[in-house]
Amino acid sequence: MISVEDAEQIIFDSLETLAAVYLPLAAVHGHVLRQPVKADRDLPPFDRVTMDGVAIAADASGAATNYRIESVQPAGAEPVELTNLAGGCIQVMTGAVGGAITRSVKIGPGRAVFVSRS
Repeated sequence: MISVEDAEQIIFDSLETLAAVYLPLAAVHGHVLRQPVKADRDLPPFDRVTMDGVAIAADASGAATNYRIESVQPAGAEPVELTNLAGGCIQVMTGAVGGAITRSVKIGPGRAVFVSRS
């Protein structure tokens, strides 16, 4: 048996380098890019929610057993702010803006808890 690295090298050695072809965007279906495409900045340029759930204030974690949904934060909408930090929450959707009081997420039993910026 050969190593993964040796197998990859055999494959790469057998590949044919094709000539570059310049096409309008509407005509590229079925073609392969010849070089990597890189963004010059993060897209979207803000912290975003990576899964559907609820956002509560980090300091409120465990402070209440029930959280009232104050608003919904869908993807593509202007950010909403949590006003009741002790017992409120925001229903968040994948891709939504994380919000001014949030940064990253911890998954707990039945909830997504955002950790406040520091």
